[in-house]
Amino acid sequence: MRQTILLMAVVLVGLTAGWAVGQTKPAIPAEAQKPRFQIRRVLEAEDKGPAVVVPGRDERTGQDQWRLGQEILLEGKDVASAAVAKDAQTERPTINLQLNKEGAEKFAKATQDNLKKRLAMLIDGKVVFAPTVQSAITGGQGMITFGTGTKPEEVEAAAKAINGEAQGQALTRPGNAGR
Repeated sequence: MRQTILLMAVVLVGLTAGWAVGQTKPAIPAEAQKPRFQIRRVLEAEDKGPAVVVPGRDERTGQDQWRLGQEILLEGKDVASAAVAKDAQTERPTINLQLNKEGAEKFAKATQDNLKKRLAMLIDGKVVFAPTVQSAITGGQGMITFGTGTKPEEVEAAAKAINGEAQGQALTRPGNAGR
């Protein structure tokens, strides 16, 4: 009886530590498994149903949170490369994205299906920006434009996060990538 109780206690401790049968180390926390780079649809007031709520100011609606669709339309694994640059017209920092074949197809479909709707681009769970889709984007390329107050190291950290995820690397989260 005492051995059974002791065995149950060991199993309970292992389960609360995140171990599963056959694992030799704790499971990766769910937060760390989320894609660091995502594109999701912004849900407007008339959109009903389940949503992912992300803190942050939506200047267009005045809300202090973003209501986003549950489906991830594009993520880091869909990106072939992300390069830091500067917008020639505005001088604002940018990340130029080159999508892989699957990413290009997914993004073309996402933009076609969401014409005149907003898509939120997130890096590490923060909405970087949420433009309205004017036309389908079929070229397999895109650009993330940051605000003028964004620090160069934040843009570098965001590009590194996107590139690392695109290549399947496990990365530690930077302090405050993308605003």
